[in-house]
Amino acid sequence: MEVQTVINVAVGFITLLGGWVFKMILSHINEIKAEHTALMNKHGDDMEKESDRNAAILEKHNQLALSLPEKYVSKEDFKMFAERMNDRFDRLEEKIDALNRK
Repeated sequence: MEVQTVINVAVGFITLLGGWVFKMILSHINEIKAEHTALMNKHGDDMEKESDRNAAILEKHNQLALSLPEKYVSKEDFKMFAERMNDRFDRLEEKIDALNRK
């Protein structure tokens, strides 16, 4: 057997394996695309069926978002409060120090 024949057989075998791997990858990609399309269609159907329920959930979410400022302190308000408290403690310390000097 000549060297060129061996090389031709090896290249043919490698090409065959490469083509087979490529075909398998493409078939898996096509399966994933089909599953994705089916899932998106099912999701769209579910959203249409439960539009009233989704509207109620959205309304609850909006109410929660609107009620948060009433229940919690904003960061700026807390910083301002902390600064005021620090100023008051500083004045108290000055008064205590003045009483200790006398």
